[in-house]
Order: sequence, then structure tokens, then C-alpha cells
Amino acid sequence: MKDFINKNWINILGGLFLFVAFLYFFELAIEEGWLPPAARVAIGLLTGISGLYYGYVKFKKQANLSAELLAGLGNAIVYATFAYASFSSAIEWSTNTIMISMLSFTSLVTFISYKYDMRKLGFISIFGGLITPVILKAPEEQVLALFIYVFILNAVSLYLSASKRWSELSIMSFIVTAAIYLTYYIYFDPIDWQKPTFYASSFFVVYFVGLLLPGFFDKQNFNGLNLYLGLINAINFIFWSILIFSSFSVPYATPTLFVGILFALAALVIYRKSGELILPSIAYFILSIVLIAISGSDLSGIFTKGGFNYLINAFIWTSLVAMVYFSAHYLKSTIARNISMVAWVFVLIYWFSVAWNVEWIPIFGVKFIPFLNPGALVWMFLASLGFIFSNNVLKKSDSVAENEEAHQYKLISLMIAIISHVVVGGLLTIQIQNLWDAYQLNFMKVTTVLSISWMVYALGLFLWGSYTNQKAFRFLGSAVVILTSLKVFIFDLRGTSTIYLVTFLFVLGLLTLLIARIDSYWRTKYNDPKPKELED
Repeated sequence: MKDFINKNWINILGGLFLFVAFLYFFELAIEEGWLPPAARVAIGLLTGISGLYYGYVKFKKQANLSAELLAGLGNAIVYATFAYASFSSAIEWSTNTIMISMLSFTSLVTFISYKYDMRKLGFISIFGGLITPVILKAPEEQVLALFIYVFILNAVSLYLSASKRWSELSIMSFIVTAAIYLTYYIYFDPIDWQKPTFYASSFFVVYFVGLLLPGFFDKQNFNGLNLYLGLINAINFIFWSILIFSSFSVPYATPTLFVGILFALAALVIYRKSGELILPSIAYFILSIVLIAISGSDLSGIFTKGGFNYLINAFIWTSLVAMVYFSAHYLKSTIARNISMVAWVFVLIYWFSVAWNVEWIPIFGVKFIPFLNPGALVWMFLASLGFIFSNNVLKKSDSVAENEEAHQYKLISLMIAIISHVVVGGLLTIQIQNLWDAYQLNFMKVTTVLSISWMVYALGLFLWGSYTNQKAFRFLGSAVVILTSLKVFIFDLRGTSTIYLVTFLFVLGLLTLLIARIDSYWRTKYNDPKPKELED
């Protein structure tokens, strides 16, 4: 393509001058009223189709630049006529009419370019079609038709670029479309954020999909120019999102989150299609993590009331940890898995320090539903992730020989499991506290209920330790029993004797005996009996 431009740039420039001359003549004829509107459309279509037809016929006889220039100019004139018919207040074709006309004509030209490898025709026609609305100055009331028109041309450009490897088409159409959007924003100075955001989002999505498309024809096309344009596309979208939303005092974290999620999906698609870990999948994945983290920080800054900034931060960071871990697990990357587990610990520390400041919110008209509120979901998300980590590390220990390395894996698995159980304890505690605060319950003190719940929690630890044959959970459960007992005797039994205290102690006694029974069963089951000769 570089050699072609070096040899023929003068011819291309001459053709561009002719086309722009036609456009300005067309605009002058409109302003001076030389021809009635219907005649302008008829002459434009006749001129354009004639140029396309004779250029095509000439190309069939002898493939050369002049033939493609003629066909391209004819095609561009037809697009200019469509634009005039749509934007002119005297004619103002309906959106359906311009859509049908554009799709039909574009399909024809695309077929000709694709079928006969008329590369210059494709470039000239799309370029001419894109600059037409800029020169003719589409009115504000026809902006929707303008962007429908532009996006149809972009879709054609991206398809030809992907299927025929005509990379110049995607570069040109991206640059010109970005210029059109800039012109639109400056010229019309939008009074609200919805329309410009919708157009910018559409532009981003079209190129996001279009630049991934070449990789489905050849996985090497994920690299190089398409990766570069994909990143430029994201930067362009984020820039406009920040500019637009800041102008209207609207939070701009959502577009950043949107791009981050799409980049994560792109990384997955590229990896699945290429069958290997290549630069684009790594780049998109890392950028998705960065963008989602940034958006989480921005979103949390908006919702500070009731401590929801803490909740948003914890949820998004936990989601990122999960995303990295499962991706690393799928790709068998030990380093990334370890980094994600360390990050999980830091998120836990953060959440334990702020979770008590997060207020509950009504759901389905109910003031507070234990375990079905945003804060509880974060607790459960963190705990579930921890149990998954522990289980997978334990499986890793089974896959290596019984040596020091296997022992280290088992130890790490046990530590993560213990931390996860502590998270469950935190979940149980805060849900009970919120329940008592929400409904102002007074039939029993919240401190007493916590003591009972912690004994139940200790019972669960003993059951888990019995099931997994891990002594550490017996020690942890014993610690919970001892600390809870101290709390009961030092704080909960203050005051006079009542039936309430009797019931409370009776329940605790039953729970303690049940724990002792499980502990005894555990010792009998897993401790080896003494040999008979020793007993004698």
C-alpha cells in the first residue's frame, strides 16, 4: 500500500479535489436555488451511478487506477446525494428510507469491491462517503441519521479491512469518524449528555467488535495494528466519556467499568481463538484489571452515604481477585494465582476494618433481610473465594510427592481455610447485630444472642474439622468456645437471675456438650488404638 501511495498520490489528490469541487458545487446549487430539490437528488444519483458503472466496466476491461478512481468518485457522489436527501429540510428523507437506500447501495459496492478486488474503489468510496456530511453540514435535527449513515460505512470498512486485509480502510475510517464526532460536538454543542454519550459508545462498540474480527480470519491479526487501534479506540471513548460527563456533572465511572469488562471479554475471546497466551490477550486483560479498579474507586467516591463506598470497593476488588485467580488457574500460571491469593488477604483486611460501618438497605420493601443484603453478599463472596483457594491448594498437594513441598501446600491450604472460617464468623456476627439494630429487638440482648451464635459457630468448626480430619479446626473451635465462655461469665451473667438467663445457660450447656461429644467421637475415630501387647 505504501508503494501504491508513493506512485499515485497525485492522482488520488486530483480525484479528491474533483469530488470536493462537486460537493461545493452541489452546496452552491442548493443555496442559490438553481435546481428544485427533486432534480438535485435525481442528478446526483444519475451522475454517481453513471460514474460507478463506467468505472466498473473500464476496470473489467483493464484493471488500473483511473477506472477505480472513476468508480470511487461515482460511489462517493451517490453517498453525497443520500446525505443531502436525508439532511435537507426541503426533502428530509425518513430514517427508514435513508437506511434502506444506504444498506442497499453499500451492499452493492461492497460486493463489487470484494468480488473484483477493487481496493481503491473501497477506499475512495468510503472516504468520500464519510467526509460528505462534514462538508454538507448536516443539521442538528438529523444527527441520528448522520451517525446511522456513518456507522454503516464504518461497518463496511471494518468488514473489508478484516476479510481482505485492507488495513488502510480501518485506519482511515477510524480517523475520519473521530473527526466527524469532534466536529459534531463542537458545532452543535449538545445541551445534555445522553445523545453524545450514545454516539461515542456506539463508535467504541463498532470498532471494538470490528478490530477483533480480523483475528477470526487469522489469529496473527490480533497483533500489531488491530491491537494498537483497539487501545486507541478505548482511549478515545474514555476521553469523550470524561469530557461529556464532567461537562454535565455526571459521574463517569460507568463507561470506564464498561470498557474494563469488554476488555476482559476480549482477552478471553482472543485466548480461546488463538489457543495460546499472546500479547493482545495479556494486554487486554491487564488493562481490564486497571480500568475496573479505577472505575471502582470512582464509583465508591460517589456513594459515600451509609458506607457504600467501602462496599463498592470491596466488591470490585474481590471481583478482580476472582477474575485474576480463575484466569491464572485456567492458564496454569502459578505466579498469578499466588498474587491473587495475596491480594485476597489484603482485601479481607480492608473489609474487616470497614465492614462495621456499612449500613443495610431495604430489599423488596423489607427493612433488613439477614444474609440477603449487599454487605452480607460481600462477606459470602470473600469466604467462598477463600474456600475455593484452600481446596485447589489442597489438590495441588495431592499432585506432588509426599515431601516438604506437599507439606507446605497443605499448610497453606489450612491457613486459607481458617481465614475463610473467620470470615464466616464475621458474617454471622454483623448480620445478628444489624438484625437487632434494624428491628430494635429487646426480647433478648444482642450480646447474649452473639454468645449463642458463636457457640453454634464453634460447633460448626468442630464438625468441619471432624469431616476433614484437621486438628487446626479443633484448636480454632476450642478457642472460640473458651473466649465465648469467658464473655458469658464476665459480661453476660451480670444482673439478677431470671428465666431468661436460665434458658440462655441451658442452651449454651447443650451446645457445649454437643461440641464435647463431637470432639470425643473425633478423637476415637482418628486416634490409632494401642496395640494389644502394650495393653497387656
